[in-house]
Amino acid sequence: MEGETVREHALHDADVHIEKTISFRKWAAEHGGVYVPATKRTPPNPHLSMIPDRDIETPGGKKLTLMNPSYMTRQLFELEDRVLNVRGHLTSLKPLRPENAADAWETEALKAFERGEKERAELNNIDGEDYMRVMRPLYVEKPCLKCHAQQGYEEGQVRGGISVSLPMAPLIGSAEPVVATMVFSHGLIWFIGLIGLVFSVRTVQGHTVELDNTARLLRESRDQLNRALTNSIQAVEKTVEARDPYTAGHQQRVAELSVLIAQEMGLEKERVDMIYLGASIHDIGKIRVPVEILSKPTRLTEHEYTLIQSHPQSGFDIIEDIDFPVTVKNIVLQHHERVDGLGYPQGLKGDEIDLEARIVAVADILEAMSSDRPYRPGKGMDAALDEVRRQRGVSLDADVVDASLKVVLPLKS
Repeated sequence: MEGETVREHALHDADVHIEKTISFRKWAAEHGGVYVPATKRTPPNPHLSMIPDRDIETPGGKKLTLMNPSYMTRQLFELEDRVLNVRGHLTSLKPLRPENAADAWETEALKAFERGEKERAELNNIDGEDYMRVMRPLYVEKPCLKCHAQQGYEEGQVRGGISVSLPMAPLIGSAEPVVATMVFSHGLIWFIGLIGLVFSVRTVQGHTVELDNTARLLRESRDQLNRALTNSIQAVEKTVEARDPYTAGHQQRVAELSVLIAQEMGLEKERVDMIYLGASIHDIGKIRVPVEILSKPTRLTEHEYTLIQSHPQSGFDIIEDIDFPVTVKNIVLQHHERVDGLGYPQGLKGDEIDLEARIVAVADILEAMSSDRPYRPGKGMDAALDEVRRQRGVSLDADVVDASLKVVLPLKS
C-alpha cells in the first residue's frame, strides 16, 4: 500500500513536469521563439542557421540570438537537473542533434506512440538509482514546421517525445513519517471505534430487551382489546336475538358465510375478522322495530316496511359513539345498499359501498331466503343461489357473487 502510494505520487509529479514543459514550449512556439543575449552557455543554434535573422544586434550594440522551443526546453531541462535532480529529455527517432537520440526505453515508447499510445510510465533504474520515468509524444504543429519541415514531417505526425525521469529516493524518504503517522492515527481510530462498538452493542442489547418487553405488552394489550370488542359484539348480538327468537342464529350464520366468501376472495385476515364482527351485529337496528312487526306472519303494510328499512340507519346510530372499528359500523349501515344505487338507506352505488358490506349483503340474502320466516317457509339454498345469480352485476357485486357460488355449492353436495 505504501509503495503504491509513493508510485502514484511520483507519477503525478512527473505528469506535472511534462504538462509544464509542453505549455512552456507551446508559448514559445506561438511567439516564434525568443531572442536572448548570445553567451558561452547560450551560443547561436547551428540548427537555425537557415533563418536569416537568427542573430540580431540591438541599437545599443548587444548581440542577440534566437532560441526556438527545443533550445529553450533543453536549457530548462539542464537547469532542473542541476537544481532538482529531475532529468528531462527531448528525443526523437530522427533527432537533429545527436544528444537528442533516444535510449532503449525511449525508443520503445516512441514506437508505441506511433501506434497510438498516449503515455508510457515505468519505474526504471538509472546509474544505480530508482527513477519514475514518464514519456509523452510530441506532435507536429504548424509552428514546428519552421524548423522541422526539412526532415519531411507533416502536421499532426508524431515527431518525438518528452521524457522525464523523477528520482524516487526523496519521495520514499518523505513518505516514511507520513506512513508512520497514518499507522498511528488509523490505529487510534480503530481503538476508539472498537470501544464505541462495544458500548453500542451493549446499548443496542439493552434497547432490544426494552423493545421486546414493549412489544409483548402491546400484543397483550391488543389481545385484551380484541377480546373486549368480541365480547361486546356478542352481547349486542344476543340482545338482538332475544327480541326476535324466530330469527335467532341468523346473524351468526351470515357472519360465518361472509367469512367463507371473504377468504375465497383472498382478503387478509384483519379484514376477514372485521367482516365477522360486523356481520354478527348487522341487524342490531331491529331493536328499534316493534316485535310484532318483526314476527308478523302476514304481509307488511307500507308503513311497517318503512320501519323495517330504517334498521340499518338505526343500527349505525346505536353504535356510532361506541369504540367499534369503522368497517364494523359501515357493515351495519350499508349491508342493504345495492351496487345499482337502488338500496337503502343512502342509495350508494358500486364502489361507494365498502367491499365488506357488499360481501355481507350477498351472505344475508343467501341465509335469509334459505331459512324459515314468520311470513313464509324457507325457499331453500337452490332458490337463494338462483336469486343471487339473477342479481349478479346488477344489484349485487359480481365478484362477491362468484365467490359465494364457489363457497356454497361444495357445501350443498
